[in-house]
Amino acid sequence: MEFIKKIRSGIMRSVRPKSSHALFGGPEKRLKPVSNKFGFDRGLPIDRFYVERFLEAHKQFINGRCLEVVDNAYTVKFGEDRVTQSDVVDNNLSNARATIHGDLRDLNAITDNTFDTLIITQTLGMINNIESAAKELHRILKPGGVILVTATTLGPLWEQIYWRLTPASLRYLFGKYFKEIKIET
Repeated sequence: MEFIKKIRSGIMRSVRPKSSHALFGGPEKRLKPVSNKFGFDRGLPIDRFYVERFLEAHKQFINGRCLEVVDNAYTVKFGEDRVTQSDVVDNNLSNARATIHGDLRDLNAITDNTFDTLIITQTLGMINNIESAAKELHRILKPGGVILVTATTLGPLWEQIYWRLTPASLRYLFGKYFKEIKIET
């Protein structure tokens, strides 16, 4: 802490630490992540705390016909009796919970203006063409419907992660298709 205070005051302006890792406890020696299951194998991943807090705060929008990715856990948990139909989309054909097998980049199996609510949590960063996904999500959402999106900004660099989304990038991406955008950080 004293080192940081000295840098801020300008006393040690030309001094640089040998490694930026030294400020954070040293470099990580592990070459592979502890888990490839996003931490679900060790309990509830920390990002899910924030996802659930976001969905709890906006649960009034989870109603009517809902679509969620991989499973409908959040639709059930936060939609309560406001949900009339819960659908699950997944491109994995072995997912028995999926009512729609498809890819968010091309949801031709779904007609326009089908869903009242779309719940898309921690998914967009894993889609190589998120522009197509945003366009499709807009197409299948009913006028006046709501899309609840959470996106990863930080985290491990795994092969299946293409994008880290910031508030600015989300505003840019969804601003092309949606009239009203509210981003919370």
